[in-house]
Amino acid sequence: MKRTVSIPVDLPRERFLPLMGFCADIFNQHVDWALKERTWNKNKAHKALYSDLRAQYPDVPSALVQTIRDNAMKTVKAKRFANIKKRELTDSVPYDVRSVSLSSGYSKFSLACIGTRFKTDIQLPEYAPQPFEAELVGGWLHWDKELERFSFEFCFKDSSGILGQDIPRLIEEQSGFRPSEHWLYRLKKPKYSTRKQYSIEEYRAIVAQLEMPVENSARLLAATGFSF
Repeated sequence: MKRTVSIPVDLPRERFLPLMGFCADIFNQHVDWALKERTWNKNKAHKALYSDLRAQYPDVPSALVQTIRDNAMKTVKAKRFANIKKRELTDSVPYDVRSVSLSSGYSKFSLACIGTRFKTDIQLPEYAPQPFEAELVGGWLHWDKELERFSFEFCFKDSSGILGQDIPRLIEEQSGFRPSEHWLYRLKKPKYSTRKQYSIEEYRAIVAQLEMPVENSARLLAATGFSF
């Protein structure tokens, strides 16, 4: 199941408003090509347009160009070539995991934009899913013309579990403390394997056995809500 969480974000207008206009044109060029060629095939669209678009918009990250291409072809397919609305300068921009990320217990926000990637701290609302409950799969950047502010709509997919090889990294993101794999392999319950999928309860059991400095425990508690 997918869940969305939308929050206002403080982004530099001089970088993101022009980006929205560039992305609208990239989307429209893909739609025009698809209507002319009568296809929504992403590979064909990439071969036909990618090089020219990268030359036309060298400051738009490659990952974002590809995300917009995928979104344009998906739109054409859904509409079956009919009644496709052209995007305007400040219309919303789609992002996927190639161009947006959350880290450090979902407190660090990274977003592709003109030039270098933009990074900032954020605070998701309490009802937002936790890192061990769901994974970020993308989102949408919105511009509110009346309020003159940006917002980002995060899209999460419920997690089917936590892969063993990701556990050290996840603990480090949430606490600042990284357990060694040697320590993890000594666990009896649950037995550790890099290839196993662990439930939230099993992950909690692993975390409960950690011995870490007090400040790291406090960070872990704040990030996960776990109490032992």
